Amino acid sequence: MYEVVFLENDFIVDIENIFQIIIDKKTDAVEPLDFQVFITINVIVGVFFENSNNALLYTCSSEEGKEQKRFDKFDRWYNRSENKKLFVKIDSILPISEDMMFYASIICHNDNPNLEEIKIKFKEFEESIDPDK
Repeated sequence: MYEVVFLENDFIVDIENIFQIIIDKKTDAVEPLDFQVFITINVIVGVFFENSNNALLYTCSSEEGKEQKRFDKFDRWYNRSENKKLFVKIDSILPISEDMMFYASIICHNDNPNLEEIKIKFKEFEESIDPDK
């Protein structure tokens, strides 16, 4: 069982309608691959983007050292989505320490009037995490 939550963004400032999506698995049980999860996430994200001014920020939790697996799963969901032609997805993979990476993505509707500003702010967000970027 999963829980999907949208939170007001607190990473990228000065732009409205940027939300962070949290997809939280509510059980510890190992579950078989379930295509219904993809379909459900796809529908939820599709409804979210009915407002083309919305942007979606996804950061991968490093809990249990599974941040890359979380990033890869989200990337697979995005790449399988029939709606991806409507969006631009920008990925960020940054070193945090010698043995830890930071994974994040932002997805914007192609018709978002703030698209260029969001790209700039996402770059600034990256630089706040990794000044060498």
